[in-house]
Amino acid sequence: MDIKMFGQITNAFGPSGFEEEAVRTVAGYCQKFELENDSMNNLYARMPGAKEGKPVVQLDAHLDECGFMVQSIRENGSLGILMLGGMVITNLPAHTVWIRTRSGKLVKGIITSKPIHFMNESERANQSLSIESLSVDIGAVSREEVTDVFGVSIGDPMVPDVTFSYDEEHDLCFGKAFDNRAGCACIIDTMNQLYEDRERLADDFYFSTAETQGRMRGGVQIRLMDKSYISNPLFIQYAEEVAKKYGIRYQETVRRGGSTNAGKISLTGKDVPVLVLGVPSRYVHTHYNFCAGADLEAAADLAAEVIRGLDIERIQHICRQDLLK
Repeated sequence: MDIKMFGQITNAFGPSGFEEEAVRTVAGYCQKFELENDSMNNLYARMPGAKEGKPVVQLDAHLDECGFMVQSIRENGSLGILMLGGMVITNLPAHTVWIRTRSGKLVKGIITSKPIHFMNESERANQSLSIESLSVDIGAVSREEVTDVFGVSIGDPMVPDVTFSYDEEHDLCFGKAFDNRAGCACIIDTMNQLYEDRERLADDFYFSTAETQGRMRGGVQIRLMDKSYISNPLFIQYAEEVAKKYGIRYQETVRRGGSTNAGKISLTGKDVPVLVLGVPSRYVHTHYNFCAGADLEAAADLAAEVIRGLDIERIQHICRQDLLK
């Protein structure tokens, strides 16, 4: 795994609906593949030299991140905000953000936090918050200064102000947007591993990847179920056989909540067998995340070996086409 690549991808500005920089960053690491994008900021990377009639394997990860949008500009120069994605409100005060103006300029702001010695007794006793009660302060003193000097407008997107770093001694990655930029990095790594074998493999590569709250340094996480889908047990069995064969560490999970694109992909057409691989990451959907480099490598390595081992007989078995034989 190219940790520097992972860091560049996580640093990219790209909340939901505003992923252009993230798309360009990922595309920059996929120049050997056939690239295409669409109006929804989806990026498609295909192995060159695709041939008709070969099976299609999909590797899938979302590249947007949790963020915010300017909802209003108040007379005192503070910004009302709403969330793009789900974050816990009480995690937000006193953290910094970057706002991208319509000209492309980045403006730093602080999510407001009332000092404890300014709070009354009821405020100290009740720490509940709503997004409507929070503001972003960019240092302006009036609405006119916000728009005319800082160039900030209603509708401008913002993301957490966090820069990636890597602790090589402890193999520890720190940054933002690991959900699911970690999956994007794993897809690139998987495709690079398979590039030399592309003539004998399937044409397009799509896998469903997820960020998880699993055990760090425990290996890739194989998801058996979440709120959106029930796994294909034959695909799970095959993946775990491959992991054991190649000594790739893995862990299993059954999730009470949460979902991935696997839910919808698995119901496409007559159905599509899906394998959800996750990189255990702490504190997803907040400003700051941790994950282990070894878990990134385990996820990419397992995906690559699973694809290498697929043949017609194996695919038919996973698709249960031999059930009545």
